[in-house]
Amino acid sequence: MLYICSEASFAGTLKNDVEFFVSVIEKLKKFPTKITYNVFIGQKLSKSRTICELKTNFCENFVYDDSSNPEFHYFRRTFLSANSEEMLLEIRIPKMKD
Repeated sequence: MLYICSEASFAGTLKNDVEFFVSVIEKLKKFPTKITYNVFIGQKLSKSRTICELKTNFCENFVYDDSSNPEFHYFRRTFLSANSEEMLLEIRIPKMKD
């Protein structure tokens, strides 16, 4: 998916996508071991506002990591299937260069 939009609509669109992924994953009986959702944006984001909003408003059940890769912000969440298999949902947002 490619989003070119304002910062506010970016956060709202991403929120809808994450909620959709989580609702689908929670209903699955079997799923892959990892799903990576790559977010590509066509503008510079305000790290302090946008990433903070993501961490506090709808990715609060995700682990935030911006140190493991100099190119991306990561939000990760592990789910368990009915038969206790683990699946990682990873949201990857590019870091903007100054």
